[in-house]
Amino acid sequence: MFGRQAYVGIASDHYGTLTLGRQYDSVVDYLAQTTANGSWAGYMFSHPYDNDNTDNSFRVNNTVKYASPVFAGFQFGGTYSFSNSTNFGNNRQYSVGGQYANGGLLIAAAYLQANNPSSNASGAIDTFDRG
Repeated sequence: MFGRQAYVGIASDHYGTLTLGRQYDSVVDYLAQTTANGSWAGYMFSHPYDNDNTDNSFRVNNTVKYASPVFAGFQFGGTYSFSNSTNFGNNRQYSVGGQYANGGLLIAAAYLQANNPSSNASGAIDTFDRG
């Protein structure tokens, strides 16, 4: 039922947006649209196994996400996804990103750290959730 995204949050034109739930990471939000597979070419131009997630192969669970308002074309944000295990660092995720867009110019950067994705639905990333 919630194969893509499912989240709740609050938004302000002045302070930005804070959401909680299953959602995309900062690579998808900021960097993917600058790649061929993330904007016009699709999965045929993805990196092997979409290891950078620019083709939106997975969503992250248990996520707190912040997205700033746009300041003169610049926007930034980040995510943190909690694990569901007793080992706090196992199957957690965090990412940060930003972009500058003005006219036809788009510059973006993002970083994603995924610690030991799981083969089941517990934690931030389910490795069998591909779609």
